[in-house]
Amino acid sequence: MREFPVLQGTYTCEKLPFASMVFDLANNYTFYYYDFDVIEKGTYSKGTDHEHFINSSKFHNTKILYDGKKKTFIMMIEGETFLFKQLDRLPIINAEPEKIEE
Repeated sequence: MREFPVLQGTYTCEKLPFASMVFDLANNYTFYYYDFDVIEKGTYSKGTDHEHFINSSKFHNTKILYDGKKKTFIMMIEGETFLFKQLDRLPIINAEPEKIEE
């Protein structure tokens, strides 16, 4: 399996079961953070081989430590560290939240 040095695709976190992060390399390094009904959009950039930085109204130059071989990254959200694992190598972008029928 090929190692990707730049974040791309869709990632989820076991500690945040309703959260996902999507990195769209082809769309000018855009990222999306989904958590319940919260959608955050911003940009990301590559630092060193294992560092990336995300910027948006919620995340201000937040560092992500990426492991391209394991396809995982760790980052801090509100003072707590979280591990995200790649769910799909493609960016799966939710245009609108799903509506649950009763």
